[in-house]
Amino acid sequence: MKIGDLVKVRLPANDFYNGEEYMGIVLATGATSKTMRQIGCEEIWCFRTRSRQLINKLTDEIKVLSS
Repeated sequence: MKIGDLVKVRLPANDFYNGEEYMGIVLATGATSKTMRQIGCEEIWCFRTRSRQLINKLTDEIKVLSS
């Protein structure tokens, strides 16, 4: 995954999340941002919420739709 990729993200279905799905464009990755590397997340611009969102490769299901 790299900056500019179109991704589809599914959050886990657990007590906190309800398995929501989002689509967005990757803004920052652990490879491009020291902060993202420190917290272990990637950052996307979400089309549905029109905001920045942090996604986690360990807990979220992430599918790269185009690169």
